[in-house]
Amino acid sequence: MFKPSGLLIDLDGTLIDSDDRVSPVVATAVKRASTKIPVAVASGREPDEVSHFARMLGLKGPQVCDNGARLIDPLTGRSLYQSPMPEHVSRRLIDSICAAGLTFYAVENGRMVKTKAGFREWVVTIIAANAGDEGTARSTLGKLASDETTSELSTNPDGTFWYTNFVRAGIDKAHGVRQYANILGLDPRDLMAVGDGLNDVSMFSQVGLSVAMGNAPDEVKRHARFVVGRLADDGVAEAVERFVF
Repeated sequence: MFKPSGLLIDLDGTLIDSDDRVSPVVATAVKRASTKIPVAVASGREPDEVSHFARMLGLKGPQVCDNGARLIDPLTGRSLYQSPMPEHVSRRLIDSICAAGLTFYAVENGRMVKTKAGFREWVVTIIAANAGDEGTARSTLGKLASDETTSELSTNPDGTFWYTNFVRAGIDKAHGVRQYANILGLDPRDLMAVGDGLNDVSMFSQVGLSVAMGNAPDEVKRHARFVVGRLADDGVAEAVERFVF
């Protein structure tokens, strides 16, 4: 049976619930897995948040942030890899999002920015437009998507709030997986990934063992090799016990 050489786990809806909580059962399973193989969070969230959860779980290796646009050392916060958007692209996106009357968050050189005046250097790895409902998110995606960005929809774990995420063209979680494997000297096909969101599908395409959460949409499940229990049923712990040990 396939045994992974490394494990990547999505954050929202996979590791944590809508209140940013990790269940004790899942925390124990992830910590146990990390004693055997490298374990990383792979998230669209910004570096400080990813570092927080990585440290909480005792993870010390590279972590994937900003939908694959940045990898960090969770202990020091140092960037191990980043691929920012061209400045003219990020400026245009921010102008368009503000003109549409939407709020946003962006990550500039590893720090969170929520207002246009807050930018300093325009070294931006991800921009997320806070759309609210799914219809607005899809409309925003249609209006602002371009050949210069990779754009994806995402939602919070309970599906009540939607975002439209933008990163540099060619950047996604699949890219983050490849960079992660390169840093550790591993083959992506020897890795395992667990996720529940549409942005996890690209990650699934790179690894040897893809696992969807039971709460994932059917579209995500179709791209996974296996499906485990829901977030509320500690699906990550099930995945670890079934496939790591």
